Amino acid sequence: MAIKVRVLYFSGKGKMISFADAICAKIDCKSDTIPPAYPCENERLVIIGASVGKEVPNSLRLFCAGLNKARAHNVAFYIDGPKETAAELKSLIRAAGANPIEDVYFCNGGLPFKFMKKITEEERSGIVAWAQKIHAELSN
Repeated sequence: MAIKVRVLYFSGKGKMISFADAICAKIDCKSDTIPPAYPCENERLVIIGASVGKEVPNSLRLFCAGLNKARAHNVAFYIDGPKETAAELKSLIRAAGANPIEDVYFCNGGLPFKFMKKITEEERSGIVAWAQKIHAELSN
């Protein structure tokens, strides 16, 4: 059964965009930036990639705070940043009414340049396997 999925990213790093593209290529969905061109609407799964520091940027905070059940049922994160910030993002999602997926994928987003999009085959297979696992669990 196909489920409605969106992959969004909040990053100026090319590798983070490549991670989104790799996920979309395997689970047949579209990727976009945060804030997206079209708002999330009744998505079964939203995967968010974010390059963050010790604090969640205000625009990302506002976006996550708006992901209620009408917009997203489940939200998963791949993070280029500290575990504490990932925990804060999951708390924002929970408070908004959506279900945060506990399994956060931590990655190295690389240098802060959009044109540096090259990811290794190991990086690609790791993030794709993580996304496919979550997708399969929600499809059952």
